[in-house]
Amino acid sequence: MNRSESFASVDIHAVQCHVSWASLEVRADNVPEMRLLISGSDDDVRDLKITVEEGVLSIDLGIRERLPNVMGLQWMQIALRLPSSWRGGLSLHSASGLLSVSGVQGTDFVLETVSGMVRMDHTRSMTSVVRTVSGSLLITDHTTRVFRTSNISGASSIHRLNAESVHITHVAGQTGLEMASVPATIEGTSVSGGVDLILPAASVDAALKSVTGKLVTEGLENREGAPCRIRMTTVTGGLRVVGSHT
Repeated sequence: MNRSESFASVDIHAVQCHVSWASLEVRADNVPEMRLLISGSDDDVRDLKITVEEGVLSIDLGIRERLPNVMGLQWMQIALRLPSSWRGGLSLHSASGLLSVSGVQGTDFVLETVSGMVRMDHTRSMTSVVRTVSGSLLITDHTTRVFRTSNISGASSIHRLNAESVHITHVAGQTGLEMASVPATIEGTSVSGGVDLILPAASVDAALKSVTGKLVTEGLENREGAPCRIRMTTVTGGLRVVGSHT
């Protein structure tokens, strides 16, 4: 079953979405208004709740009380097209489905999933929070003032990030972070997960508090008072900082 809805973007300043397992794609496009396209099984499409209240577009698909279809017929894909000129907030939450955001420029972004994948590319915001439990994160070409990421056991791959401050929290997942600019601060905590950091700097002020983890710097000078301050706390995880200024 297919379903489509349209909304005047001037009336909406934020989008909220809670889906238990459906995949969600949000993309900035050359469209005059917001366009929502849904495809899925008949019951699920009918059960999807869509409302606009006080300037907030809400999309909600809760966990069904009945057992999921063991034959694999329960499925849903949600695509939201936003005008390229729209500048609002995104709050997207999923249990196991894909969350994808592309080309959107807005205010505050919150993307959360339990075991699904979060993908974000060519985006810009004032603040960004990206969280997952066991899912993976893939972020490319994102610009923001404050970037926060949390991952329990999944892998995080972040490329060409522009941010003034970066905050990393993970337990056992591996994080690869490539900065497109030099941030003022990078802070993080982990248990056993390691962090590989690449940034275009000649020097950093980096410190690692750890029981058995190691701090490794390559291609840059580690000196107190350098413009980029890096602080990581871990039990057994390591921190590797590589300079890409050459």
